Amino acid sequence: MSSQKVKKGIDRREFLRSTAALGAGVVLAPKSFGQAAGSGPDDINVALLGAGAQGQVLLNTCLKIPGVRFKAVCDIWTAYNQKRVSRLLKKYRHEHNTYVDYQEMLDKEKDLDAVLIATPDFWHTEHTVACLKAGLDVYCEKEMSNTLEGARKMVQAVKEAGKLLQIGHQRRSNPRYIHCCEKLIKEAKLLGRITTINGQGYFETFMGDEGTLVISESAGRGAVYREPSAPEWDKWVKAGYVNEPALQPRLATRVAAARKKEEKPETGAVLDVRETMAPPAYELPVKMEKLYHQPHLENFFDAIRGKAKLNCPVEIGYKTAVTILKVNEAVEAARRLDFKPGEFTA
Repeated sequence: MSSQKVKKGIDRREFLRSTAALGAGVVLAPKSFGQAAGSGPDDINVALLGAGAQGQVLLNTCLKIPGVRFKAVCDIWTAYNQKRVSRLLKKYRHEHNTYVDYQEMLDKEKDLDAVLIATPDFWHTEHTVACLKAGLDVYCEKEMSNTLEGARKMVQAVKEAGKLLQIGHQRRSNPRYIHCCEKLIKEAKLLGRITTINGQGYFETFMGDEGTLVISESAGRGAVYREPSAPEWDKWVKAGYVNEPALQPRLATRVAAARKKEEKPETGAVLDVRETMAPPAYELPVKMEKLYHQPHLENFFDAIRGKAKLNCPVEIGYKTAVTILKVNEAVEAARRLDFKPGEFTA
């Protein structure tokens, strides 16, 4: 919706929030992005700053979210990144302008509501602060900054501008991760005391003295394993927190082989059967059938409309940045560095 159609003196983003509140009880018919030429009353006008591989991921995801209109694309590689993304947006009938200089984009595009930043992390601070000062809400990809000084500037910019800043740690909006955090770890305490956490980029392992959680954004990986000494999990199966484990194929094969061996005459051979069996896998009952970044972007746009709170606001993003960047400091110093509670607040 053009800002010219909004009553003079009313900020466009405030208008989006007010219309969301007025229409809270109205069920709207779903809108296909094949009909993107039209413009709805709560459409959000966005710009993509950084159209490389990660920017393409965000763009492809946004094209599946109704009510998002791309008005501008900014990237320095005009012959490839910018050209490729612009061609795709034209296919989906998003009328937009292209830029090389992000300052020029901010100066000329007066109808924007938000900017998606997917530039290299050493540009995140400068780009984010400039967009916030321009009065725009921002979705900035992780890591929020490659320095703690830069991360602190971003926190301060949010306070001064009074705008939204979502950091792109998309797992914080993933329903599988939310279920594991809120139900399995915090409420049921299935893992007991967590002793070790490993992150491999595409999946994570949380090891406790009563159970181990292995989880990934991929639907093919996600289960909890109970330690033999831990209390039974029957009540959590009945409560729907985890699914009852099926008989494992390897175990079934071994049971069948053992029975078959009992039918054979004794040969005198010695078999060592002290191999540790893998514990049964309690699968997760929660499914995630959207693109990996979709729930996080939907949360961002819903927050702009006043329908939700950010799942990864700048304060949470800063805590993550402290954790990661302090590790880098420890590696460079070749010694242990202790965390202090005050360090996690900018």
